[in-house]
Order: sequence, then C-alpha cells, then structure tokens
Amino acid sequence: MDYNESVKSLIQLLEVLKDFDNIQDMNYRQFMFYCESAVKNYSDETAELVLSEMKYQKRTISFLKKTLDFYGIRNDLSKRLSPLSEYKHPRKREMYR
Repeated sequence: MDYNESVKSLIQLLEVLKDFDNIQDMNYRQFMFYCESAVKNYSDETAELVLSEMKYQKRTISFLKKTLDFYGIRNDLSKRLSPLSEYKHPRKREMYR
C-alpha cells in the first residue's frame, strides 16, 4: 500500500474513531472540527485500499460512515456493514450540545 497523504489521513481518522471511547477529556468541538477537516479528502477508492489491508471492526467502519453521512460526503461503506446490525457509536448531534 502506498502511504500517500489521503491514505495517512484516512488511517488517522479511523484510529481516532476506533479509540473514541478511550479518549479522556474529549473536546467535542475540536473533535467535530477535526472530523470536518478529515472527511474533505475522503474517497471510496482510498477506503477500499485501507480497509482491505487493515482490519477495523465493523463498529469503526460504521462510525466512519455516519461521520461521512453527517457531513454529506457520499460513500460506499454500507457494503461493508450488515443492515441487520446496530453499531454503537456516539451521535454527532449529541456532541453539539
């Protein structure tokens, strides 16, 4: 895998989403700014490359999909998720409170 900027950016975002529950003293406003910036360069091609090489839990992939959906970024991540499963992750609207 070629670790270009878009690959590195997506891996960083996935790592943050994966460990979200373990981050102490989370600054939700900064997290939202980070997500907004990180998703701007998202592409399904990069996601396919990263997700085929690195194994992330479905919960993390679902969190990424919800984040992309929240910012209106089209994605094809639903093909990696079961429509019958409910994945637990924070909801963005709750973070804006």
